Amino acid sequence: MPPTSQHGSTADSHWAQVPALAHVSTANQPDDSCNPFNPPPKLSHLNLPIFTPSLPREEARLKRTLGLPPLLSPDTRSSLQSAGSSFGRKQRQSTPYSDKISEALKPNPKRDEHKKLIKLELGTFIGLKDEGAWAKPLLLTYTTDLEEDDLYKPFVDISNAILKKFVLIGGEEGELLREAIDTHATNLLHQEEVKTTLVSRPDVSIRGQGLSFQVPETNREGTVPEVGFSNMSSFEEMKVEKSNVSATAQGLQVAVYVRQIFIHQPNRRYVRALVLTETNLRLFHFDRSGGLYTPYINIHQDPYTFVRLVIGLNSLDESVLGFDMSIQWKIKNGRKTDGTLTNRRNDDTKIVYSLSKVDPIIT
Repeated sequence: MPPTSQHGSTADSHWAQVPALAHVSTANQPDDSCNPFNPPPKLSHLNLPIFTPSLPREEARLKRTLGLPPLLSPDTRSSLQSAGSSFGRKQRQSTPYSDKISEALKPNPKRDEHKKLIKLELGTFIGLKDEGAWAKPLLLTYTTDLEEDDLYKPFVDISNAILKKFVLIGGEEGELLREAIDTHATNLLHQEEVKTTLVSRPDVSIRGQGLSFQVPETNREGTVPEVGFSNMSSFEEMKVEKSNVSATAQGLQVAVYVRQIFIHQPNRRYVRALVLTETNLRLFHFDRSGGLYTPYINIHQDPYTFVRLVIGLNSLDESVLGFDMSIQWKIKNGRKTDGTLTNRRNDDTKIVYSLSKVDPIIT
């Protein structure tokens, strides 16, 4: 839009010769020696009226995209109105200078001297009491280019930092017993009642070590992957907020991986996994009767819950992971070779049965 004068009328052709920056009168301007920072420029064209330059195109586009600003709380509105009134009463020029400052800033001021002058210029800070309503929409359009691929490495790094701090280290040599691995491009082989070549790819898999896990079988490429459904304590699936994937659609995708964990880990009673976005998490729980999920939980507002879930879903206590500990496996070269089932007699004494085979009768 064309610039307008301070009286609201459209500027005439005279403004075609005016620079982009508006200039204002310097009447009643303090002496330069009283300016603690850079002195204002000496202006020669003081008779030009004040006008508002047109907004840059990008800023206008951003404002249209953001839509209407959120409503501010009564306390915030009151604080802003009070500060605006005070500012208007004191302002005599485009950049006001406090009467309290009577000496120029030293060439090499100490930090406290600098802070003192700035404090006099700023006055009282305004604390917004709107629960972040003002800040949340800022630069919204600059975050919409985020893709799912951008989330893999950050969440692998974050998950491993949590696991290393609270879970991972164990054994005599400080062995890594839980580790987050990027598997979004790794084919994890399925297992069915009949031989299959089906594969799937959880985004981030947490590799587990212990008596309830075994290393994966050789895949179609003739190699043994470092993590598969047979040694996965949990997994994390990534989504970006802009994709707007429903909880049901998320659950169906997650259930594909969970079903394979149940098949590869036959003494698993339940499986829990996380769906993560750049802002939120959702916890899924599956057992032999079905599945359930939580609403989104903001990981920035409640990071403690996020940390606890990463720890709990990958605990070194295998019973916490949902394993039936009455079934124990014997592991040789990373694979199950034998197993036992422990039960109790009527008199509550233990009885241990040897399993005739490690694979379940019914998958």
